[in-house]
Amino acid sequence: MAGLKSYKFVSEVPPTLIETMSFPGYLLQHPDEPNVTALRYYQATTTLWVEPFTGAILKAGQKSKQWVTDTAGSGQVTLADTDFLNTPATVEDTARQIRTKFTQLKAVRDWLPIGGPIVGVLLVVVSLLVLLRPRRPARTTVAGPGSVPAQTPA
Repeated sequence: MAGLKSYKFVSEVPPTLIETMSFPGYLLQHPDEPNVTALRYYQATTTLWVEPFTGAILKAGQKSKQWVTDTAGSGQVTLADTDFLNTPATVEDTARQIRTKFTQLKAVRDWLPIGGPIVGVLLVVVSLLVLLRPRRPARTTVAGPGSVPAQTPA
């Protein structure tokens, strides 16, 4: 997808009763009753396309439906019937952002676990060499021609 490898995951929610409610009778084929006890159901299928190295979701879609029926299941009214899916432009934009992160993630995954301890040990060795090196004696100034030697107090 968009030039990147992806895994497809599908999640199914079967028809599920989510509530019992009062509903206008004429909408559920009970014209003589002002309100009837209705059962509200929900069903959905969600699909995700995931780039495996970063775990980023490249594309997502969901088709869902909600409806009510009377308690006998004879009448049915659809409350919502949706189908959402990323646009190709959105998928390409996400793929572009993922591609820019590959180098950083590979460095964190591959190079830092190996290079970090090596650099740390080298820094410790350099620090010890600096701390343990012999100190040079203090410089003494030699009096040049025409200079007057310092007098010590008596």
